[in-house]
Amino acid sequence: MRRTVRVLLTTALAAGLSLLTAGPALAAPAGDVGAAATAPEYGFVFADQPTNPSYTPNPRMSANSKGFTNTVTRHGTGRYTVRMPLLGLFVGGNVQVTAYGEHSNRCKSDTFEVNGGDAHVGVRCTTAGGALVDSQFVAQYHRAGSANPHQSAYLFADRPGTSSYTADPDHSYNSKGGTNGITRTSVGVYRVSFGGFSQLGGLVHVTAAGFNGNHCNVRGWAASTADVRCYTPAGQLVDEKWWLRYHDQHVANDGVEHGGYVWADDFDAPLGTDYEPNALHSFNSQFETNEVRRIATGRYQVRLTRVPAFDAGSPMATAHHTPGVACKVTELFSSGSGSRVDVDCRNSAGALVNARFTVSQTTNR
Repeated sequence: MRRTVRVLLTTALAAGLSLLTAGPALAAPAGDVGAAATAPEYGFVFADQPTNPSYTPNPRMSANSKGFTNTVTRHGTGRYTVRMPLLGLFVGGNVQVTAYGEHSNRCKSDTFEVNGGDAHVGVRCTTAGGALVDSQFVAQYHRAGSANPHQSAYLFADRPGTSSYTADPDHSYNSKGGTNGITRTSVGVYRVSFGGFSQLGGLVHVTAAGFNGNHCNVRGWAASTADVRCYTPAGQLVDEKWWLRYHDQHVANDGVEHGGYVWADDFDAPLGTDYEPNALHSFNSQFETNEVRRIATGRYQVRLTRVPAFDAGSPMATAHHTPGVACKVTELFSSGSGSRVDVDCRNSAGALVNARFTVSQTTNR
C-alpha cells in the first residue's frame, strides 16, 4: 500500500481564550480510521547529522512505538526522509517538525507517505530567506488510540484556498467524537473548530508543509477553536497547507509515556527570572512544576521537573501570536532530575525577537 500526502504549511494560529459551556457526553473518537479501534502509535527522531546521506538517529532522542529503528535519508541540500518502520500499518496520524540548533533555519514537512507499512515523513529545511539548507531537525509522528480519556485532536488542512471544509478524515482525530472543521477568513488566516470540545486548556502545535519556504504559527486557541496564520519567508500572509496537533493533560503519545508542555506567554519577562506558566496550559506527567526563563532577546529556557531528557526524548516548539515569527528548539539538556528545552524565536529577517511560543517534551521512559 502506498499513500502520499503532499503538504504546504506556514506556522501561525490566532484566537482568544474563552470558556464555553459544558458539552455533550463523551462520544466515540471521530475520524482517523486507524485511531478508532487501536492503541496509539508514535515515533520521533532528532536528525543531528544534516549532511550524512543515510544514518540511524541517536537512540537517546529517537523512538518507535513498534520497537523498530527509525532512519534518516538525505536527498540533497535541505531535503530529507524520516522512515519509521511499521508505523504506517493504519492510515492516519499527524506530523510535526521543528528545526533544531543555534541558527535561523526553519524546517517543515513536505510529504507524508505510507509505504509497505512504514511511515515516511518528508522534511524540508530552508534559511529564513527560503533557500534550501542542510539543518538539524526534530520530526514527530503520532496516531491517536481509542482509550485516551483526555481532550485531544489533530488534523491536516490540505485545501488552503477553500473558504470552509471538513478536515481530511484520514488525518483528522477528535477525542470527543466531533468534527474538525477549517474556515479560511482571509489570505493565510484560518480558524479550526473542534466539534464537542468545551474545556479551555492544553497546547497547540502547528507545522507548515510543502515545497517552499513558507511557515505557519499558532496565534491562539479557545475552548473549541484554534487560529492559524501562514507566512512567506518575507513575513507576508499566504495561503498554505498545514498540520495541527492539540493535546490537553497529556503529550503526543496518549499519556503512555512521560512528558510535559508549556505555553510560554510572558514573552518579555525580566531577564534571568523564572516564572510559572499559566496552569491551564502547563502539564507535567510527574505532577511537578514547569518554569520558563528568558535569558536574552528571543532566547528562552523551559524546565520540566523530573521529566527525563534523553530517554528517547523529543522536544517540539511552535511560535504563538507574533506575526511572521518562527520559534524552534535550540537544544535539549538534562537539567538536574528533569529536562531543559532551550527555544529561540526569530522574525522574517532571522533576527532574534521576543515572542510567545508553545513547547512540549515527550520521553519514552
